[in-house]
Amino acid sequence: MIQEVLISPLGWAVIICPECGEKVHVKPGKELQHIVLERTCTCGAKHKLVFDTRSEHRKKCSFPGIFLADKNIPVTIKDISEIGASFEGNVRGLEIGSFYNLKIKISEDWVKVLTRVIRVNRKTVGISFVNIDADQKKIIEYYLLSS
Repeated sequence: MIQEVLISPLGWAVIICPECGEKVHVKPGKELQHIVLERTCTCGAKHKLVFDTRSEHRKKCSFPGIFLADKNIPVTIKDISEIGASFEGNVRGLEIGSFYNLKIKISEDWVKVLTRVIRVNRKTVGISFVNIDADQKKIIEYYLLSS
């Protein structure tokens, strides 16, 4: 298993040994971020970790979605956070910064959100949520907090 270690806005992170619980405060440079690293604790335990700079935790998922462009395009939501998501689907010609509506089925609820395209990589699209309302946010947060 790979331990995800979040980096604070000031650049600090806390590595916690999964064996003994020892905490080590570090300030990893950019060259160490977003790659899998191997670490040996003072107790001798070896484990893998990755430093992550995301401001909001993302959770992997596989939700059905509908990307509302010129026509409705079925997509699969691959991960989601309070501020955005990424999905895969047969969408083409998207420009970074453009706005689209997206419907996501989380459990039994359909959440319709206005999104802004922030990343396009072949069939994977990263989006941020725009003006998400309290009810929509509550559904997403409930999923993020569930196990």
